[in-house]
Amino acid sequence: MEHKLVLLKNFSSESEAELARGLLEANGVKAMVQKGDAAAAELFVGAAGEANLYVEEHSLARAREILNGSHSAGSER
Repeated sequence: MEHKLVLLKNFSSESEAELARGLLEANGVKAMVQKGDAAAAELFVGAAGEANLYVEEHSLARAREILNGSHSAGSER
């Protein structure tokens, strides 16, 4: 069965989006980062262009909780 991906959040940099993806996946939520218009981003701002973070639709609420710090993960700092 294929799951629909939905936009969770837009980040100003790919590295921020990747950090969030790592946090989600460490908490059992599959996530995918997609850079904005890659060609335009690299032309104008190098590799640090915008990036979108997507999750499966059924995981959206859980993903929001995790990013908002409402989870009980053991990796709190």
